[in-house]
Amino acid sequence: MQVKDLAATNIPVVAPDTPAAAVAERLTEAKSQCALVMSGNRLAGLVSDQELRTLITRKNLDAKVPVSELMLPASRLAILAADASIERATEILAEHKVVGLPVTEGETVIGVLTRDTVLTYFSWQDVARREREAWERRAGTILKSLHEGLIVVDRDLVIREFNAAAERLTGNKAAERLGQKAKVLSVKESPVFKVLSTGQPIFGEQSQLKDGRWFLANYVPLVEEGEVTGVIQTFSDISEQKELQKQLQGARDELDKAFALTLPNSKVEHKLKHSPEYRDIYLLHSKKIRITEVIPDGCYQHVVNSMRVAADLNEKGVMNLVGINKDTIVQSIVFHDIGKSQPQLSVGDIVDPKKTFEEGHLHAARSADIAGNFYDKNADIVNLIRYHHHEENVLPADFPSYLLPMHRLLKVIDGLSACLTRRKGAYTAVADGSRLLISERNGHPQFNNEWSIDLFTGERHILQTFPVSEEAPQVANGSAG
Repeated sequence: MQVKDLAATNIPVVAPDTPAAAVAERLTEAKSQCALVMSGNRLAGLVSDQELRTLITRKNLDAKVPVSELMLPASRLAILAADASIERATEILAEHKVVGLPVTEGETVIGVLTRDTVLTYFSWQDVARREREAWERRAGTILKSLHEGLIVVDRDLVIREFNAAAERLTGNKAAERLGQKAKVLSVKESPVFKVLSTGQPIFGEQSQLKDGRWFLANYVPLVEEGEVTGVIQTFSDISEQKELQKQLQGARDELDKAFALTLPNSKVEHKLKHSPEYRDIYLLHSKKIRITEVIPDGCYQHVVNSMRVAADLNEKGVMNLVGINKDTIVQSIVFHDIGKSQPQLSVGDIVDPKKTFEEGHLHAARSADIAGNFYDKNADIVNLIRYHHHEENVLPADFPSYLLPMHRLLKVIDGLSACLTRRKGAYTAVADGSRLLISERNGHPQFNNEWSIDLFTGERHILQTFPVSEEAPQVANGSAG
């Protein structure tokens, strides 16, 4: 068996300037122990989920710190060749005591070999006694280095393996638990029973213990001669992560409440909260979309996320530029979709976005009329709303040239909010004077790239395009903005 046969190829890939909080979120979504940090096609380093969360939660590190400051740099990583033996790879993992190591084929990184994968592989092997003894020595070394708890039970739920991390996490001694019947510590029935009956592994299971703590666990069946003989359980304490998520959600709820107070009246809030948006998969061959989720208050969430993007750019000094009026931008955001009308779609519908969704400039015109005639917004706000879906080359001749920087900024904010709201995507933004450098990950081939724009000159460049797959959640042009 070679390393390439077991290397995980779905490991998250992040850029060196990605904030730590965004990397932590990517790791949670992917249920991955680590992420590759890539600078273009070059490996920059590797970051561990456990170490990252420890730095953020226990050491009060700024969650916006770029991952390049927290990663294990490539210069200190052992690189595994794709055709290396698993036995040699295991020795290297034990020596370096890391969550995983990059695997390369030629000059290309093709995946990561993790400790859990190696341990599971060796647990499944029915090898000769001499090879098993050698494996037990290697596996024992890995078990001692594991930060995650590991418990192995047989079909009768008798504990056959109980590592040091399991002692620390459960408060029980291995000497007292080995050979004893396993206890169900979670509030709900343990997934061990399901794995024993079905023979199918369960990964990324979150369970709350009776003492209130939360564990993230994987359950892998032990199979001998086609029969399930036991279960390997690896687990880690994610109580701090769950508390952080709770705090973040509370902060988001407070932000939503605060934002609602800034709306001019209840009619605007009602309209935004009763206008849906859709998440979908873009079908590359047919150029149609399949609806994957309905967001009932999608327009409201889109405006809230637009405010968050605006606040992010404000922190980077963008709102202090000459020609940018923060109040004008904020008011334009509030009203830019107030006249939007969406079709009624359901999960599973496959539609042509160009035929199904109204063209953006039509609802932009209605929104501008409402903002100007019913809420007495000034001409600058009305013009920005009316033309926020227009490219510059089709703007009317009388469009005020002094509004162009804010027109470009509003389009950037609108697009990045669409990335967050409708595509479950992520972005990073760097401001250098009037120039913005945006790295956007959202799964849609048109928007999944790194690009720059100068708010003063309008000069825009695509710097890098990221590959996409048809199974990633995306939104088509017709439902954007």
